[in-house]
Amino acid sequence: MTLPRGIIHGGRVLSTRFDRVLRDPAAMWAKGRETRPRKLPVDLHVSHWTAGPAREGLDAGRRLFDAMEARKGQDGERDLTVSVNFSVSWDGLIFQHLDLRTCAAVHVGRRDVIERSIGTEFSWPGLSKLALKLGYEHTPELRTWGSRRVECMPPSAAMLEAARWLFDALASLGEETDGEVCIPRIAAPRERLSVREMRAFRGFAEHGSMPGSTKVDAMGYMLDLI
Repeated sequence: MTLPRGIIHGGRVLSTRFDRVLRDPAAMWAKGRETRPRKLPVDLHVSHWTAGPAREGLDAGRRLFDAMEARKGQDGERDLTVSVNFSVSWDGLIFQHLDLRTCAAVHVGRRDVIERSIGTEFSWPGLSKLALKLGYEHTPELRTWGSRRVECMPPSAAMLEAARWLFDALASLGEETDGEVCIPRIAAPRERLSVREMRAFRGFAEHGSMPGSTKVDAMGYMLDLI
């Protein structure tokens, strides 16, 4: 299977130095579909773990896309509006799922974060208890986030290497996008931020950084790379 390469911004494929990024036509959200209006500049990146299988291979992006499309609300019936800009597979493949300029991905519960951010899902269980339930043998690692201590399945070396590359790429997009994507290479604190702190922050955060959220997606693993 051959997939198109490169990061799309405003319908334009950016320079070939971003050709590591894959785009599966069957795994792309379009404007008005599971998206929200975009505000520019984009100055925030938020990392998530999927809390699901450690997906691998060229179809990993499509399988993540299909899983997100199938998500339901708490009532089990209502379709859940959710999308993401990028995903990273267990074996280090990077997929783009949404144009960075034309619309915003619905990856957190706050509109003020959604409209100025890029979201990336990392395809791995995250929680050790979930990984064991899914049949993944691993050595649990105890991680601390604020006051929470959680046993995790560590991400793979390939995933971390890909994440580091992606973060470098996103932090370098200012000139390529005429300043419309300008994310400082600064890590958020490893704790929940207040609304005021989040509105003032520019850089790389995780789902656990979001005000009012109970999630701890990525548990500081991705902030360690910044």
